[in-house]
Amino acid sequence: MMSNTFRLHRLAVSTMAVLMFIVVACGNVVASEQKVIRYMTFMPAETEQQIVENFTKSHPDIVVKVEQLGFGDEYFEKILTSVATGSAPEVVTMNYEQFSRFVAAGAFAPLNSLIKSTSFDVDRYFPQVFNLFNFSGNQMAVPATFSNVVMFYNTSLFEEAGLRYPTSEWTWDDLVTAGKKLVRDTNRDGVTDVYGYAIQWWPIYLAMNGVTVLNQDNTKTRVDEPAAVEAIQRVIDTWAVHRFAINPTSGISDWDTWKAGNLAMWPTGPWAIGPFLETSFDWDVAHHPGMARKATFLYSNALAIPTGTKNLAEAWELIQYLAGPEGSRIRQGSGYELSPLRDVANLLAQGQRRPKSARVFFEATTYAVSPPTVADWDKIHDMIYNQIDQAYRGQVSPAQALKTAAQQVNAFLATKK
Repeated sequence: MMSNTFRLHRLAVSTMAVLMFIVVACGNVVASEQKVIRYMTFMPAETEQQIVENFTKSHPDIVVKVEQLGFGDEYFEKILTSVATGSAPEVVTMNYEQFSRFVAAGAFAPLNSLIKSTSFDVDRYFPQVFNLFNFSGNQMAVPATFSNVVMFYNTSLFEEAGLRYPTSEWTWDDLVTAGKKLVRDTNRDGVTDVYGYAIQWWPIYLAMNGVTVLNQDNTKTRVDEPAAVEAIQRVIDTWAVHRFAINPTSGISDWDTWKAGNLAMWPTGPWAIGPFLETSFDWDVAHHPGMARKATFLYSNALAIPTGTKNLAEAWELIQYLAGPEGSRIRQGSGYELSPLRDVANLLAQGQRRPKSARVFFEATTYAVSPPTVADWDKIHDMIYNQIDQAYRGQVSPAQALKTAAQQVNAFLATKK
């Protein structure tokens, strides 16, 4: 679960089509010696079709039917149902946030033996991204894309305020100091016209202060610990005390405010590169300052083989192409997230006009952490966020909000033992 704007825009980029359609990549006639396999995905239809068409040119013995669905509950439930009925596609796209519950349900086949028996080069991938899909030593999927959160900043606003650009040495205090100098009421009507900052999804701030949402064995939450309370308080202070950030309960869109050139610092991900390549203001990206430490979340879309797939060899051939350098170059070139292959990802930083500092996305993988992934995460998240939202609105203190959230979550987790 993410902040509303974060989720809406990330899903908007993911969901290029909301109706299902079928593409037969090798034409309408299937020769008797050809194998027909199905590929279900929520990634952009035009891009995935182009990759599949290129694959079939070099693999004329395989016909691939691409099944495109919009990102959402219908997509994920369709996969579970098809696995249960023995009618699953040979290859499916799965996002990291949903992945653990599918693994727990036995929905996917381990890939270890396929990786070992072929020339598949694991070392080409960012290890932090590739290992997102390793469960108890079993590699359950191969990442096709990844994204993380860094700090976009409006260089024009920084220059107008006479400030130096953010650096990797910035601390949270530096962010606050800059934010207070960047916020402006240009016409002095008492309404903020230029904001210094917009907040991200709340768990990332806990990570920045060295706290995980759940303990190591996922039996209790840690949100009521002092470091977690401090993190949320410091976030709230950006608008309630220092008055330079957008209040997330105000209804003001961080996306639209950035687009208008009226937001100086914005933590977001590579899905925002494409839509803002052409703007009236200049911008770049930097490492987001931490509190006790730097932290960002890794997100990824991966390719998996559902359990019971009969055409296993053909499915693995397709995955190697989709997630390999050929597919990754096309996908990243379309502006859809980043390639998990280090050499392909680095192409973004070569000759890129915006952002000039694209390398920051790759450098941030070294301190990135995984967002929470437990089977009941949506329920746990909502219990916590419902309380944090009250703190955001000033109805309760962060300490009281997180104490109540911890009581609710721990009571729920106790029923799962």
